[in-house]
Amino acid sequence: MEWVEVERLPVECVNCQEEECYNCDHAGKRWQLSRENGLLLRRKRLVKGIERLQWQIEEIDRELRDKRE
Repeated sequence: MEWVEVERLPVECVNCQEEECYNCDHAGKRWQLSRENGLLLRRKRLVKGIERLQWQIEEIDRELRDKRE
């Protein structure tokens, strides 16, 4: 994944003395996913959501079938 530094540093980062951001509570304000990686991640979450919904529909259909038999 490609992380991109935001244009304007967040207030919390201006006077920070840490050398690395990886363990900072405010790193998410300074570093964001690239546009492409953000879209790929969003797509993956949506596909997973669709798969969960399809699984739930299959469960409902199975239950309805079992009741009819």
